[in-house]
Amino acid sequence: MTTVYPAVGNLLQAQPKPDEEDNVWTRLLSEWGNKSGASGHGSVIVLGEPECGKTTLLRRMTKADKMSFSSALEYSFLNIQSDYNNGSYAYQLGSAAAGAAAAAFGSSDSINLPVFLLSGHESFVPLLKFALPKQLTKACFVLTVSMSPPEKIIPSLEKWFAVAERVVKEHYSEEVIEAGRQARKF
Repeated sequence: MTTVYPAVGNLLQAQPKPDEEDNVWTRLLSEWGNKSGASGHGSVIVLGEPECGKTTLLRRMTKADKMSFSSALEYSFLNIQSDYNNGSYAYQLGSAAAGAAAAAFGSSDSINLPVFLLSGHESFVPLLKFALPKQLTKACFVLTVSMSPPEKIIPSLEKWFAVAERVVKEHYSEEVIEAGRQARKF
């Protein structure tokens, strides 16, 4: 059996074509994408230029000694536990959900929140479809930027914001996007 590695363009297709039936990587990514989207916990997607600190940010959040990522779309997770004493997340994700965390989690409950780091090249953007949860309201995009040189901060943020916006518009219907906007108001 010959192993065929997919080109990024082939990953854009929802179903493999008959001549791609033997493409193991495309099948695995599609299956995994369907399963990960069904988890219900959502996902964090980190975007930014090469060497702007995406891996360093994740390493510090997970308290890992060393991470060396080189994949186009890297996967990791944050273990988030409920802090039963004060009704908040043990790992700070935001104060708005702290009360809900106490109600949803018991004293020893936890979730693994998927975190995806996209390599800093736009050619890998089509892989983001595997990182998106089924519900838009459960997706969180983190845009990272290098502070040097300072004149590239705004253009970099605008570029990666446009990428995130384009991916959301391609993956979700206009009704789902509008529902996400309405949910954000509460």
